[in-house]
Amino acid sequence: APGGRAGRTSAGSRGMETAIRNIVENALGEYVWLDKVEAKLPLKLTDLRLREKNIQEILDEEGNFPFDLKDGRIGSISLTPGWYGSIEIAVTDIVLNLSFSPMKAMRAAMAPAPSDSSSEDDGPGTGRPGATASARGPAGQQQRRGPPPGVAA
Repeated sequence: APGGRAGRTSAGSRGMETAIRNIVENALGEYVWLDKVEAKLPLKLTDLRLREKNIQEILDEEGNFPFDLKDGRIGSISLTPGWYGSIEIAVTDIVLNLSFSPMKAMRAAMAPAPSDSSSEDDGPGTGRPGATASARGPAGQQQRRGPPPGVAA
């Protein structure tokens, strides 16, 4: 019946399918070769090849990953809608073929260690410049210095 419950359900289902297709294409399209995604639910994509150059660029951003991604694939990605708008995503059989790069490893080993600016003024003898090991007790409580109360110095 027009305007009945069945019409709303299929329209809602089409809306969910369109949303899922957009999510898959936008989230994965940069990293996985996708043909036209059929967004029929449940959605199952199989035998996906990775876009190794795009992924390698991300791995190289930090400059300390000593491997090159030669190729890779994902066996399957399944998207199954649940009740109340939830979606279960299952990914299986991820295969990455990496090759060790001695030059990248050497560059990473020779790079200066990142400095932690929050620990620059903590103290000598503690590995933290600025603090003394005896100035703080358990749980960082201030310790008393000098003779105990009632004892002449």
